[in-house]
Amino acid sequence: MLRSSSAALTSFLFFLAIHFAYFHFAIPNEKVKSLFLTAGLGCIVYIIFLKIFPNEEWFKRKLHLSFGVMNRLIYPAFGALFYGFLLMGYLEFYFTADRSITFRMLMIADKQPSNSITQEKMSEIYDVPGILEKRFEDLTYGGYFQRNENNYQVTNKGKIVLKIYQFTIENLHLGTGEFKDPKNR
Repeated sequence: MLRSSSAALTSFLFFLAIHFAYFHFAIPNEKVKSLFLTAGLGCIVYIIFLKIFPNEEWFKRKLHLSFGVMNRLIYPAFGALFYGFLLMGYLEFYFTADRSITFRMLMIADKQPSNSITQEKMSEIYDVPGILEKRFEDLTYGGYFQRNENNYQVTNKGKIVLKIYQFTIENLHLGTGEFKDPKNR
């Protein structure tokens, strides 16, 4: 378990470094395809690391852990970590199903005659004010906004999360992060 976990962690860090470097310096046009290609490279690195990393006994000796400690603490901790990652994956799926504008648009278009729709019709059907209202509620509930009557102010928690995502968006060239005021168009 320590061998495979160490190989997985090292491979993921390798993938992350390659992904960030590639997206920052090369700025690929096909981002999703590039992401999957670097993830595939990470899988190959994982298989290689599994072959070259030492066995479980080596880890136990180096960490001075007994078989009992491994069974009582280390293996359950890795199991809980694995469960946590599975839960994070499911939460991503859940929140995509719950909040994705893309999937809502697909469902609306699918219900139309010939499964097609114009942008104008989508703008009429899609409840943009309802989306914004729900987002304001979610951001306030999550502690990212603080509501003061009709004004929403970004909290310290919101600023921290924003900095993390701004760094990622800017360095991976995922968008400008700038929004145009409709009054100034």
